Amino acid sequence: MDFIISIKNHLLDTTTSWCETSLPGSFILEPLNSFSSLIYVFASLFVTRPYDRKISSSLFYVGVGSFLFHARQNFFFQLLDEGSMIYLVNNLIRIYSKENFYSILNFYSSHFFCLYVITKSYFIFLLLFTSNIFILLYYIFKQEWKKDSKKWVVSSFSSLIFGKILWDIERNFCFLNKNLFILHSFWHFLSCASVFFLVKFNDSLFQKIKKLNK
Repeated sequence: MDFIISIKNHLLDTTTSWCETSLPGSFILEPLNSFSSLIYVFASLFVTRPYDRKISSSLFYVGVGSFLFHARQNFFFQLLDEGSMIYLVNNLIRIYSKENFYSILNFYSSHFFCLYVITKSYFIFLLLFTSNIFILLYYIFKQEWKKDSKKWVVSSFSSLIFGKILWDIERNFCFLNKNLFILHSFWHFLSCASVFFLVKFNDSLFQKIKKLNK
């Protein structure tokens, strides 16, 4: 019985919290964070090219996972949110990397994520997410860009970095001003914009490949 209770508590207690004040008794505990998460679902509807299908599905999963996490604030839904974030980044890497590296990446990510689930160390998740972002950056810079491609990469990573700064301000300085809760919704919009700009970058790459093959 004690074992079942410990498992239940493990799945309920989140590893991080946000500044938005929870609404007790409501199904949606963090309304702004929850509904701003749906921007990913909305964006997934506009990523329609065949080579971007996994990006579209990944965005959808991020949106649903993030909505449920902020609405219910338990570890199980937190894992859905963060797991889909890793899945999205890995699928972006897959576009540029070779299949054998993608298999290694998935092996590394899945084992690291299992370690996170067991230990509930938020640092492990942040380390995994950040390392995969740097791998993505490495592969993007290996591509042969068109002249107009640079703007999409700069826009993408500028949005991501700015969004992450707002994310950290909201998490670390909430005790100074509760109104900082709005910043996490900005992270949702900016990180979604970051993916959109990478999709535009992919378009420019594949248009170049089509021209070379004509």
